[in-house]
Amino acid sequence: MKKLILTFVLATLASPSVFALPGLQLWIDGATYDDVTETYVTDATTFDLYVIGNGTFSDVMLSMALDGIGEFDDPSAVTITIDGVVYPTDNWTYGYAPLSNVASDWDGGDDDLPKHDIYPAWYTEFNSGNYAEIGGVGNVVEDSAIANGEPFWFPTDGYIPGGNHLGEFRKFTITIDGPPDLIGVHFDAYTLLSDGTIDQFAPFSHDAGYVIPEPTTMLLFGIGLTGAGVIRKFRK
Repeated sequence: MKKLILTFVLATLASPSVFALPGLQLWIDGATYDDVTETYVTDATTFDLYVIGNGTFSDVMLSMALDGIGEFDDPSAVTITIDGVVYPTDNWTYGYAPLSNVASDWDGGDDDLPKHDIYPAWYTEFNSGNYAEIGGVGNVVEDSAIANGEPFWFPTDGYIPGGNHLGEFRKFTITIDGPPDLIGVHFDAYTLLSDGTIDQFAPFSHDAGYVIPEPTTMLLFGIGLTGAGVIRKFRK
Protein backbone atom coordinates (compact mmCIF):
# COMPACT_ATOMS: atom_id res chain seq x y z
CA MET A 1 0.00 0.00 0.00
CA LYS A 2 1.46 3.33 -1.05
CA LYS A 3 1.85 6.15 1.44
CA LEU A 4 -0.17 9.11 0.39
CA ILE A 5 -0.10 12.78 1.10
CA LEU A 6 -3.54 14.18 0.76
CA THR A 7 -4.83 17.33 -0.69
CA PHE A 8 -7.96 18.77 0.48
CA VAL A 9 -9.57 22.18 0.07
CA LEU A 10 -11.45 24.26 2.59
CA ALA A 11 -14.24 26.68 1.94
CA THR A 12 -15.06 30.25 1.02
CA LEU A 13 -15.32 33.07 3.51
CA ALA A 14 -18.86 33.52 4.69
CA SER A 15 -18.52 37.30 4.94
CA PRO A 16 -16.00 40.00 4.03
CA SER A 17 -15.82 41.06 7.68
CA VAL A 18 -12.44 41.09 9.39
CA PHE A 19 -13.86 38.45 11.75
CA ALA A 20 -14.99 36.28 8.86
CA LEU A 21 -14.71 32.54 9.25
CA PRO A 22 -14.79 30.18 6.26
CA GLY A 23 -18.29 28.87 5.72
CA LEU A 24 -16.82 25.41 5.17
CA GLN A 25 -13.49 23.98 6.23
CA LEU A 26 -11.64 20.69 5.90
CA TRP A 27 -9.05 19.46 8.36
CA ILE A 28 -6.99 16.26 8.72
CA ASP A 29 -6.09 15.13 12.22
CA GLY A 30 -2.31 14.88 12.60
CA ALA A 31 -1.56 16.62 9.29
CA THR A 32 1.14 19.28 8.85
CA TYR A 33 0.24 22.72 7.54
CA ASP A 34 2.69 23.96 4.91
CA ASP A 35 2.90 27.75 5.22
CA VAL A 36 4.52 28.11 1.78
CA THR A 37 1.86 26.28 -0.21
CA GLU A 38 -0.87 26.90 2.40
CA THR A 39 -1.83 23.25 2.49
CA TYR A 40 -2.45 20.56 5.08
CA VAL A 41 -0.31 17.52 4.27
CA THR A 42 -0.39 13.94 5.51
CA ASP A 43 1.49 10.85 4.35
CA ALA A 44 -0.77 8.44 6.25
CA THR A 45 -2.82 6.04 4.17
CA THR A 46 -5.56 6.09 6.84
CA PHE A 47 -6.54 9.37 8.46
CA ASP A 48 -9.49 11.24 9.95
CA LEU A 49 -10.89 13.94 7.68
CA TYR A 50 -13.08 16.57 9.35
CA VAL A 51 -15.72 18.52 7.43
CA ILE A 52 -16.69 21.70 9.26
CA GLY A 53 -19.63 23.97 8.54
CA ASN A 54 -19.87 27.47 10.03
CA GLY A 55 -23.63 27.87 10.04
CA THR A 56 -26.46 25.86 8.49
CA PHE A 57 -25.80 24.00 5.23
CA SER A 58 -27.67 21.37 3.27
CA ASP A 59 -25.99 18.65 1.20
CA VAL A 60 -22.35 19.56 1.72
CA MET A 61 -20.51 17.86 -1.12
CA LEU A 62 -17.03 16.40 -0.75
CA SER A 63 -15.27 15.83 -4.07
CA MET A 64 -12.27 13.53 -4.36
CA ALA A 65 -9.95 14.10 -7.34
CA LEU A 66 -7.07 11.82 -8.33
CA ASP A 67 -3.74 13.43 -9.16
CA GLY A 68 -1.38 11.44 -11.39
CA ILE A 69 -4.04 9.16 -12.87
CA GLY A 70 -4.35 10.26 -16.50
CA GLU A 71 -7.45 10.45 -18.68
CA PHE A 72 -6.70 7.10 -20.27
CA ASP A 73 -5.73 5.37 -17.02
CA ASP A 74 -8.12 3.27 -14.97
CA PRO A 75 -9.37 5.22 -11.91
CA SER A 76 -10.84 2.05 -10.41
CA ALA A 77 -7.25 1.03 -9.58
CA VAL A 78 -7.56 3.48 -6.67
CA THR A 79 -9.52 2.27 -3.66
CA ILE A 80 -10.97 4.84 -1.27
CA THR A 81 -12.67 3.62 1.89
CA ILE A 82 -14.91 5.96 3.89
CA ASP A 83 -15.79 4.85 7.42
CA GLY A 84 -15.02 1.24 6.56
CA VAL A 85 -17.09 1.17 3.35
CA VAL A 86 -15.33 1.01 -0.03
CA TYR A 87 -16.50 3.87 -2.23
CA PRO A 88 -17.95 2.56 -5.53
CA THR A 89 -15.21 2.43 -8.16
CA ASP A 90 -17.61 3.05 -11.07
CA ASN A 91 -18.55 6.58 -9.95
CA TRP A 92 -15.49 8.36 -11.36
CA THR A 93 -15.82 11.12 -13.98
CA TYR A 94 -12.97 12.71 -15.91
CA GLY A 95 -13.01 16.49 -16.19
CA TYR A 96 -13.90 19.38 -13.91
CA ALA A 97 -15.97 19.26 -10.71
CA PRO A 98 -18.74 19.48 -9.68
CA LEU A 99 -20.77 16.67 -11.20
CA SER A 100 -23.68 19.08 -11.73
CA ASN A 101 -21.56 20.77 -14.41
CA VAL A 102 -20.65 19.48 -17.87
CA ALA A 103 -17.46 17.71 -16.86
CA SER A 104 -15.62 18.42 -20.10
CA ASP A 105 -16.09 22.20 -19.87
CA TRP A 106 -14.37 24.75 -17.66
CA ASP A 107 -15.00 28.48 -17.98
CA GLY A 108 -14.14 29.63 -14.47
CA GLY A 109 -17.73 30.55 -13.71
CA ASP A 110 -19.98 29.67 -10.79
CA ASP A 111 -20.53 26.21 -12.24
CA ASP A 112 -16.85 25.25 -11.86
CA LEU A 113 -14.47 24.71 -8.97
CA PRO A 114 -11.03 26.33 -9.23
CA LYS A 115 -8.58 24.03 -11.02
CA HIS A 116 -6.17 23.84 -8.04
CA ASP A 117 -3.55 22.56 -10.53
CA ILE A 118 -5.42 19.25 -10.26
CA TYR A 119 -8.29 19.46 -12.74
CA PRO A 120 -9.01 18.07 -15.26
CA ALA A 121 -8.83 14.85 -13.30
CA TRP A 122 -10.73 11.72 -12.44
CA TYR A 123 -13.03 12.78 -9.60
CA THR A 124 -16.18 11.80 -7.77
CA GLU A 125 -18.48 13.34 -5.16
CA PHE A 126 -19.60 12.22 -1.72
CA ASN A 127 -22.54 13.85 0.04
CA SER A 128 -21.35 14.46 3.60
CA GLY A 129 -24.84 15.49 4.72
CA ASN A 130 -26.60 18.47 6.26
CA TYR A 131 -24.96 20.70 8.86
CA ALA A 132 -26.68 22.58 11.67
CA GLU A 133 -25.62 25.11 14.32
CA ILE A 134 -24.79 22.64 17.08
CA GLY A 135 -21.82 24.27 18.83
CA GLY A 136 -19.00 26.76 18.61
CA VAL A 137 -16.51 26.29 15.79
CA GLY A 138 -13.32 28.15 14.90
CA ASN A 139 -10.58 28.54 12.30
CA VAL A 140 -8.37 25.48 11.70
CA VAL A 141 -5.56 27.50 10.06
CA GLU A 142 -3.44 29.29 12.64
CA ASP A 143 -2.22 32.23 10.52
CA SER A 144 -5.71 32.85 9.18
CA ALA A 145 -7.20 32.69 12.66
CA ILE A 146 -4.67 35.19 14.04
CA ALA A 147 -5.19 37.56 11.10
CA ASN A 148 -8.95 37.52 11.61
CA GLY A 149 -8.82 37.73 15.41
CA GLU A 150 -10.36 34.28 15.73
CA PRO A 151 -9.45 31.34 17.93
CA PHE A 152 -7.15 28.73 16.37
CA TRP A 153 -9.14 25.55 16.76
CA PHE A 154 -8.54 21.81 16.66
CA PRO A 155 -11.83 19.95 15.97
CA THR A 156 -10.55 17.04 18.07
CA ASP A 157 -10.89 19.38 21.09
CA GLY A 158 -14.65 19.48 20.52
CA TYR A 159 -16.88 22.50 20.15
CA ILE A 160 -15.75 25.84 21.57
CA PRO A 161 -17.73 26.70 24.73
CA GLY A 162 -19.46 30.03 24.22
CA GLY A 163 -17.99 30.39 20.73
CA ASN A 164 -19.16 33.27 18.55
CA HIS A 165 -19.42 31.03 15.47
CA LEU A 166 -22.00 28.27 15.57
CA GLY A 167 -21.79 25.25 13.31
CA GLU A 168 -21.24 21.51 13.09
CA PHE A 169 -18.35 19.22 12.26
CA ARG A 170 -18.18 15.59 11.23
CA LYS A 171 -15.34 13.10 11.08
CA PHE A 172 -14.81 10.65 8.23
CA THR A 173 -12.12 7.98 8.47
CA ILE A 174 -10.50 7.72 5.04
CA THR A 175 -8.23 4.95 3.75
CA ILE A 176 -6.55 5.23 0.35
CA ASP A 177 -4.78 2.55 -1.65
CA GLY A 178 -3.56 3.24 -5.16
CA PRO A 179 -1.12 2.27 -7.91
CA PRO A 180 2.43 3.71 -8.18
CA ASP A 181 1.35 6.47 -10.58
CA LEU A 182 -1.11 7.95 -8.08
CA ILE A 183 0.55 11.02 -6.57
CA GLY A 184 -2.37 12.69 -4.85
CA VAL A 185 -5.98 12.81 -3.79
CA HIS A 186 -7.50 16.26 -3.68
CA PHE A 187 -10.55 17.08 -1.56
CA ASP A 188 -12.98 19.96 -2.03
CA ALA A 189 -15.94 20.84 0.19
CA TYR A 190 -18.76 22.87 -1.34
CA THR A 191 -22.49 23.42 -1.57
CA LEU A 192 -24.61 23.83 -4.69
CA LEU A 193 -27.53 26.08 -5.49
CA SER A 194 -30.73 24.66 -7.00
CA ASP A 195 -29.47 25.38 -10.53
CA GLY A 196 -26.32 23.34 -9.93
CA THR A 197 -23.97 26.29 -9.56
CA ILE A 198 -21.60 26.55 -6.61
CA ASP A 199 -22.67 28.46 -3.52
CA GLN A 200 -19.68 27.96 -1.19
CA PHE A 201 -16.29 26.46 -2.05
CA ALA A 202 -12.72 26.41 -0.77
CA PRO A 203 -10.45 29.46 -0.95
CA PHE A 204 -6.79 28.94 -1.78
CA SER A 205 -5.81 30.15 1.69
CA HIS A 206 -7.34 26.97 3.10
CA ASP A 207 -6.01 24.60 0.43
CA ALA A 208 -4.25 21.28 0.98
CA GLY A 209 -2.44 18.72 -1.16
CA TYR A 210 -1.28 15.12 -1.53
CA VAL A 211 2.26 14.75 -2.90
CA ILE A 212 4.62 11.78 -3.04
CA PRO A 213 8.07 12.70 -1.64
CA GLU A 214 10.65 13.14 -4.41
CA PRO A 215 13.38 10.48 -4.74
CA THR A 216 16.05 12.88 -3.41
CA THR A 217 13.99 13.40 -0.28
CA MET A 218 13.69 9.66 0.22
CA LEU A 219 17.44 9.23 -0.41
CA LEU A 220 18.31 11.78 2.26
CA PHE A 221 15.87 10.10 4.61
CA GLY A 222 17.58 6.75 3.95
CA ILE A 223 21.03 8.25 4.56
CA GLY A 224 19.76 9.67 7.84
CA LEU A 225 18.51 6.26 8.96
CA THR A 226 21.82 4.64 7.97
CA GLY A 227 23.75 7.25 9.94
CA ALA A 228 21.57 6.71 12.97
CA GLY A 229 22.24 2.97 12.74
CA VAL A 230 26.01 3.53 12.61
CA ILE A 231 25.88 5.80 15.66
CA ARG A 232 23.91 3.21 17.61
CA LYS A 233 26.43 0.52 16.60
CA PHE A 234 29.43 2.49 17.94
CA ARG A 235 27.60 3.37 21.14
CA LYS A 236 27.20 -0.30 22.01
